[in-house]
Amino acid sequence: YKLFIIVQENLRNAEMLTYVHVFNISNWAQELEFVLGQKDKEQWRARDASISGMSITMMMQFMPLLEESKMEMYTELLACTMPILKDRTVLILMVLITVFDLESDESVRRIQNGFLTILRRYLQEHGLNDVEYEMQNIIKCISALPKVYNLFKEMSRE
Repeated sequence: YKLFIIVQENLRNAEMLTYVHVFNISNWAQELEFVLGQKDKEQWRARDASISGMSITMMMQFMPLLEESKMEMYTELLACTMPILKDRTVLILMVLITVFDLESDESVRRIQNGFLTILRRYLQEHGLNDVEYEMQNIIKCISALPKVYNLFKEMSRE
């Protein structure tokens, strides 16, 4: 039961990693490939060929948010821009680290630390930069997720 509550509370922040990942891709065709389900992809392929896609950075201009909030969201996502965040394995591990986040519970913290260890080892094998540098940036990005979530939540109130 406790684990269910933790997952439920942290899932909203973990969902924001989808936007972080897509923001890092910076190619609308690859973005669509990542976010669309099978039926959506079929519908997209059946569209008029003159209709082209739009990157998330372009879509952000049309979000129903105050310009100040759009700029804040763009700034937060830009701070999470790094080549390693194009890697889906890193993304999955970040989701797990985000979901299992409860400082006050030792058993949950051990689970999270296990995923942090797996991520560190993965970066040692596949990382593009120094492992500690990558880890610091990833942790900084994870800590920005609540702010990104709140900005998206603000959009639903507009």
